Amino acid sequence: MSNSALRGGGLVNSAAFKMLVGGAAGALVILPLARWLKTQPTFELADVGAIVVAALLMLAGAMTILPTLDGRALARALEPDAGEGASLSPRELWTYRLQGLVMILAGILLAAPPMLADQPQLAQTAYLGLVAVFVVQTVLNLLVWRGADTFHRRLTIESGALAFWSLQGALFLWAAAERMGLAPALSAWGGLVILMCVYLLAGSWTALRRMGA
Repeated sequence: MSNSALRGGGLVNSAAFKMLVGGAAGALVILPLARWLKTQPTFELADVGAIVVAALLMLAGAMTILPTLDGRALARALEPDAGEGASLSPRELWTYRLQGLVMILAGILLAAPPMLADQPQLAQTAYLGLVAVFVVQTVLNLLVWRGADTFHRRLTIESGALAFWSLQGALFLWAAAERMGLAPALSAWGGLVILMCVYLLAGSWTALRRMGA
């Protein structure tokens, strides 16, 4: 981290304000998804999984952005041994905010298809919108990667490798069982939801192991 400390203060960085913003973010994520779930006569397991993962991604994104309102507190949390000498550069703070935005966009991309599946009149327009959001999210992902430090890059690489190798074996076993008539066919959508679930679990496990938890 650089020596240029980002100092916070005032109402924006108060605990009450952060709780209010966090609660509002949670409501903005959970309420629309819960309302959609209530309107469904039946549930596709993949759709429910997608909604749950999307909610987790968007909440995680909001919780990633929220601490950046107080640069000093975030720096101390990241470097507890440094105490008051901990600091974050503007670039590092911006990278954290981009990372949160990337997670929010990923949640939107995952939640949108099942929520719009029963609206064929909007399908083409909605799909073009998803493509645009996907392009933006991809560009932001690249910016986050360029701005990340060695530790976070290593976490990303290890999470991806763990998810790939575990899914490779699972895919082979399922595909073999499916070809032999022992398992039902897996849709592309179901496969994507499984991929996201495994990647999130792999990322969480890798982070906990690296941090010594």
